[in-house]
Amino acid sequence: SREILIKGIGTKTLIEKKEYINTTYSIILEGVCIGILGPLSETLKADQRGRLENPEILFVSLREDTLSPQELYKLAISFEPNIIIPVDYTPSTLSVFLKEAGNAKPETVDKLTLKKKDIYERQGEVILLNQE
Repeated sequence: SREILIKGIGTKTLIEKKEYINTTYSIILEGVCIGILGPLSETLKADQRGRLENPEILFVSLREDTLSPQELYKLAISFEPNIIIPVDYTPSTLSVFLKEAGNAKPETVDKLTLKKKDIYERQGEVILLNQE
């Protein structure tokens, strides 16, 4: 049987100066942990981080009105993911994030298909999904 384990961790966030509840997700699918950091206006607390597992693939929201791209890169890399996928970015937030990652020209794909061994061969690699 295929099992999928999904955990949601509630955090508060400010978007356009209005407070919302953001849910950060940890999804374990076929033995691979996928983390989804929604728009964060403050870094995760230790207990929130602990519930996120250790994601091999981490989606990071780079909205203009949340944590800075520098703070988000530090947070993302602290989980030691194999792959980081930025979402909700603008040209400026993406540019700063990539500069922090030391990767001005990341791999860009229309669709991401990975085998487990492909994931483990990477270390903190940023991959962009076309947003069109």
